[in-house]
Amino acid sequence: MDQVYILNLKAKDLLEPYVIDTDDIKSRYKLYDCTLPYSLEIKKLLEIAPTEFNENVSRSGKTKMYTDLLVNVSFDDNLVVYSDNETYEFYEITKSGKLHNVVTKKKEQITNKTTLRSLLYSNGFTIVFGGTAVTYSKYKRSASKSRDGSHLFIMDNYRDSMLNWSWLGMAYIADAKEQPFSNNYTATTKVVDEFGGAEGS
Repeated sequence: MDQVYILNLKAKDLLEPYVIDTDDIKSRYKLYDCTLPYSLEIKKLLEIAPTEFNENVSRSGKTKMYTDLLVNVSFDDNLVVYSDNETYEFYEITKSGKLHNVVTKKKEQITNKTTLRSLLYSNGFTIVFGGTAVTYSKYKRSASKSRDGSHLFIMDNYRDSMLNWSWLGMAYIADAKEQPFSNNYTATTKVVDEFGGAEGS
């Protein structure tokens, strides 16, 4: 196994429970467009929660591994709502150089990206899988996602045990100065061959 596919969702869609139709397999798996490389992190999750992983065979015959244990959340968009009745009109220049008249619904910003991040970091979110509600809490960033501000969230049931494993059982309480490191930049641990594929505790 080279990688695992996980859900990739937008923060603006998670202030209310996010519903996934588990009966529509084709549409469901389109949401799993974020991948995590096989790592000590994935190895440990397979060890403590093997039933949370499943395989799906694509049309090309390739077997892919999926899990709902982790969700990648991106903070790219503000939360806005559109008016049903009010519209506004403007002109824009197309690639061909022509003026184009645009009429669109008015929108109002409800929550900006900074506030969304604060809310989800503090409260987590809920995903409803076929009628079953599962809660997620802030976990850590993967090494590949640390540059774009995305963050990994984990099922509540496994958060404490995985953080304890990540910190090698050490109790760690960050003060305000250390908070960015401890909370925002803790990255998943990738297996490095030259170290002989060190085993997780």
